[in-house]
Amino acid sequence: MSDETRARAFDLFFTTKDTGTGLGMAIARAVIEQHGGRIEIRSQIGGHGGARAAAGGGAVKPEVLVVDDEPSIAEALRLILERDGYVVETARNITEASARMDGHDFSVALVDLVLPDGTVWDF
Repeated sequence: MSDETRARAFDLFFTTKDTGTGLGMAIARAVIEQHGGRIEIRSQIGGHGGARAAAGGGAVKPEVLVVDDEPSIAEALRLILERDGYVVETARNITEASARMDGHDFSVALVDLVLPDGTVWDF
């Protein structure tokens, strides 16, 4: 990832994908920071990298529901959050997310804007 891309990765509506909305990383950062945490990207051109999230204040880690129909995005968010001690469940669509939420009290839900069976506003 170039320095320019890394510098803009959390900008609202910035995307490197043809079909991206540029909302995912901006929203993830906002949610994490609202919980007193932080997220950063470590990457170099031609090298390995990734993102790292850290909870703030040593508080109990929230349980997070990640809802995204792109498995690579859901998996990346799951790995980042679990590495830092969060309890994470994933769902591929609104139907799966609703089933996981039934009887479960998640602290945070990171939901893709558009899903195969509706939008975030249907959730």
